[in-house]
Amino acid sequence: MARVLAIGVDSMDWAALRPALDAGALPNLAALRARAASAAIDSRDALRSEALWTEFATGRSAASQGYWGMASFEPADYDARMQGMPALEPWWALGDALPVVSLDLPERGVISPAVTGAQVVAWGAHAPGFARTSLPAGLLTELDERFGPHPAFARESDPLWYSPDYLRNATDALVAGAGTRAEVLCDLLDRVPDWRLALAVWSEEHSGGHFMWHGVDPSSPVHGAPTAELAAAELMRIHRAIDAAVGRAVAAAPDATVVLFSLHGMTPNRTDLMTFVMLPELLHRLHGLRPALRMPTGGAGPVVPDPGIQWVDLVASHFADDPRRALRNRIKRATPRRLLEAARRAAGRPGHRPGVLAATIPPETPFEVARPGPAPHAPDYMPVWWYRHRWPEMRFFAVPSFTTGLVRVNLRGRERDGIVDPADYRRTCEEIIEVVSQARCARTGRPVVESAALPRADDPGAPGGVPGDVEFVWSAPVDAIEHPHAGRIGPVPMHRVGEHSGAGFVLIAGPDVAPTDLGTHRAVDLAPTILELLGVRPPDGLHGHSMLPGSR
Repeated sequence: MARVLAIGVDSMDWAALRPALDAGALPNLAALRARAASAAIDSRDALRSEALWTEFATGRSAASQGYWGMASFEPADYDARMQGMPALEPWWALGDALPVVSLDLPERGVISPAVTGAQVVAWGAHAPGFARTSLPAGLLTELDERFGPHPAFARESDPLWYSPDYLRNATDALVAGAGTRAEVLCDLLDRVPDWRLALAVWSEEHSGGHFMWHGVDPSSPVHGAPTAELAAAELMRIHRAIDAAVGRAVAAAPDATVVLFSLHGMTPNRTDLMTFVMLPELLHRLHGLRPALRMPTGGAGPVVPDPGIQWVDLVASHFADDPRRALRNRIKRATPRRLLEAARRAAGRPGHRPGVLAATIPPETPFEVARPGPAPHAPDYMPVWWYRHRWPEMRFFAVPSFTTGLVRVNLRGRERDGIVDPADYRRTCEEIIEVVSQARCARTGRPVVESAALPRADDPGAPGGVPGDVEFVWSAPVDAIEHPHAGRIGPVPMHRVGEHSGAGFVLIAGPDVAPTDLGTHRAVDLAPTILELLGVRPPDGLHGHSMLPGSR
């Protein structure tokens, strides 16, 4: 009976890891590499829609499922919402024909009553986008009681790359969680002795890369920051923890073919500041409105914040478009930090203290309650959201997004207070591209726009789909821009220092798999590959093709 142990190492960057592998610092990963067939995963297109795990879990493209990311826009009331996704039907939902163990698949609530075995969602996943739940019911509660929850769950998303305390505390929690997840997986394998497919995802590389990447990549704009050396050392601690955990998991399934994969890698962050700080401020100013974001001019290099302040608080303190917000910000700046922190502690908000990991970890939610997905919530931590009260009076405006910049046309007949006539839609989109493309990096003079597209051009009024009418891909990390009409914006301190690249990988090691280069594939190709290794006929509707030689 064929078995497959599929281990996701979310956002592990194989190219960056190669020196440590070659030096023998990661023996379990190196041993797996030596006996494995390998392939590159090209995720650049799917990455833009933030739907990689959706594509992996369903074996179908995100476009075919109408899912384009975590942010939505409602034209009836100019409301943007962050949303998780209802439970998906995964490709491994084959009932008794395929007993499965699954643990911590991220973001999309990949759990189904049609799966036989043990399923645990969000024991310790990064940004799970779904309630902590399990099938059979009560399983997650038992794991929490035996092992405790992941010590970094819901605590490792602060963009505090400039806080030494946070780097150390977060790494301690991530390292401990990585090791405990291996123990949790082994427990689940024992509970389902007839399992054929085991799927588990380690998310610690994902978390650490977001706020430690400046330590390992010389091209990062803040590679010279005071925390860079510490970040590099702490990220190596995470690598070693993952290596040990992978070794433990592989040893627990000696008769299984191992599929180790990452759907994407890491690279210096070029999206956060442009997408939800620079772009909304630029469009705000181009509509003749007074500057809302008034950052200090700054020195010759990137801004490194004081470790005692949260990034969002720092940016908010320089945002003055809304008079009420301006008053709050003036009070905040005039309040000694020690008094502000004391007030926050008294209000029960320890998670807002920079450098300190603190969060309330919710108990297990019954699957039937969790199934519809989490309630949408406002993206109020994104500066782009702070311009919302201006959107109805603007011809076009930025909407919340990750990875790419999205601009919405205030279209008559679609938006509640639409301004742009539908006959002028295409011309307005072209105007947006032209005017935004005039922005240059204030430090290098190079264009900030790499490319632009019109994802809704065929049917602007169609429901769902990409929330923006114009989509921008940014060219490089930028902390300040110059525009011939809007002037200078920034410098703004980096938000997350690392973002996802489209470069993933897969290693396949087993008795019937010869070490070879399998070429380049997509995330949707993993499903038919794993099913072929199991000797199981793929269900109808999968979009990918097996990576194994001779399978096409």
